[in-house]
Amino acid sequence: MRNAWRVQKICIRRPDDSGGVPKAPYCIYRCSVSVDRRLHNRALADLDVELIRLNKQEQSIAGRLEDISEAGICLILPTELLTEELVRLEAADSTVFGHVVYSTWTRNAFRTGIELERVLLGATDLADLLRSALQETMPWASVSSR
Repeated sequence: MRNAWRVQKICIRRPDDSGGVPKAPYCIYRCSVSVDRRLHNRALADLDVELIRLNKQEQSIAGRLEDISEAGICLILPTELLTEELVRLEAADSTVFGHVVYSTWTRNAFRTGIELERVLLGATDLADLLRSALQETMPWASVSSR
């Protein structure tokens, strides 16, 4: 867990009792600590993906890859997925197999966590970028070239 301190300065003009020029502003400093409960750092991403539900007659869903971490990847999808559901992701010329860890409604879509099982990377520049992000965040992951 990591702590992040946030200091906020709030200033209010105090009126002069005689109706003249306002006095100097009255300032309050408010401090707060936010605790990041994540166990692993995230590598931010913004990549179109196609998710295939392996248990649902290969149903295909278009989504966005939001971030990659040592624990897996986070997708933004229009559809809720079941926990432990097996999925295949297609991004550029790369394929990723995994299972759903969570699927939570946030604002206007489902934020979905996928734990990776197997990664098959292609030969494009985009696949090289994905390979370097995976090697940096998941050095233990099984990454193969097609």
